[in-house]
Amino acid sequence: MITTNQFKIFISTVFLLLISLNTFGQVEKEIAVFNRLLILNSENELLVVKIQNTDTWVTPGFYQTKQTIRQGLDSIATTYGLKIEVPELKGIFHLKRDINGELSNSIRNIYTAKTKDRELKMPKGIDNAKWLPINKAVELITFPHINIQIGQIMNNPDKIWGGSLSQFKENGNWKTKILQEFYVLSEKKYNESNSLTKKNEPIKKIDNYTIQWLIVFNQKKEILLMKDKYGWKTPVIRSNENLSLKEGIDSLVNPIGISIHRLRLAGLTTYKYSGLKDNQVVSFRSYYTSKLKDGEISQPKDKEKEYKWLPIEEVLQIIEMQPLKTELNQILKNPKSIWGGSFIMIFEDEKFKTYKQTEPFYELNK
Repeated sequence: MITTNQFKIFISTVFLLLISLNTFGQVEKEIAVFNRLLILNSENELLVVKIQNTDTWVTPGFYQTKQTIRQGLDSIATTYGLKIEVPELKGIFHLKRDINGELSNSIRNIYTAKTKDRELKMPKGIDNAKWLPINKAVELITFPHINIQIGQIMNNPDKIWGGSLSQFKENGNWKTKILQEFYVLSEKKYNESNSLTKKNEPIKKIDNYTIQWLIVFNQKKEILLMKDKYGWKTPVIRSNENLSLKEGIDSLVNPIGISIHRLRLAGLTTYKYSGLKDNQVVSFRSYYTSKLKDGEISQPKDKEKEYKWLPIEEVLQIIEMQPLKTELNQILKNPKSIWGGSFIMIFEDEKFKTYKQTEPFYELNK
């Protein structure tokens, strides 16, 4: 684990929400993950910035490309002349957008961070930057979906939130609609009502390079494992369908006849790839823990698939995927924290050879 000071150095602040409208994110379609940082000073005022030559007010953020989360968050502090304390992950949202008839989907990760600094530098591409009370900042920010997310996070600071929203224009004005009510991904205390809902809207294939892993515990503290042609692993889904986070998790457990509750975010890591020509982006791995609520495993008709419960020590022995084993071991040893980290997957001739952990694990909810 890295020290607090090392973590402060790495996350200095988020790269500007984008320097121009071409990279601003309201028109970007290829990159599917956006990280937003809400920077608060000692008077609990929020940093808001105005994009050059526009009337657009936003908060800092950056699209995930070849940077890891830590590299991206580190890149903006010096541009605004700020030093921030340890950031905390506060939300993972699904955003559907309809902009001039162009439809897209993305994941929005939101972090908060405190700073003792007040004096601001003006980076290139920004007309104005200022501190405002949160209620005034929300009035100024251009996009309603950002304001709704900020309101949910600031009014419930001890929780990490998920949800699904849409962004569109109506009569020339930006509008938003909540497609799936906000739900808790992590909190200090859990309640029995934190259960999953069923998917209720049509889906469309779209790849955002994100993988969700689900760790389910039964009453015996055994972990649910699934076997496919690649070996044993915890249930997993690649986010290449138009599903919210909860809908994706539902799709892992509903077909085998069980239901879960107490869903909690446990890890959010990034992966780079070396030796793959068709994969040059950074992808995400999100890890969720949950409890078995009811039901018995119904084995799938596909003979290549199998599900079973195993004790923790056997789980770590039977899983062959080393990065998964490394991350799972970190989560199981330290279940109260949400863990970040970075890996690089190394391929030769399009075949996997090995992996390296490029950033040590660090806490996202410290």
